[in-house]
Amino acid sequence: MKESELKQYWATANEKLEMSLLLNKINTDELKQLKVYHFISKMKAIKLFTLVCGILWVGVGSAILSKIFM
Repeated sequence: MKESELKQYWATANEKLEMSLLLNKINTDELKQLKVYHFISKMKAIKLFTLVCGILWVGVGSAILSKIFM
């Protein structure tokens, strides 16, 4: 093979690798965003449950304490 052919093959392979690297970076970023979104969406139910339980706890506790000390 001639040197020019080898350089051309090398350049073509380099371009393919660069494109593959770029696509991998994009896919990695998208995957991270999906994981974060999924994690946050799972937390919404837990936070809502905790908020409701906290409000009930304070409401019932204050009702009981107000009857005891009034």
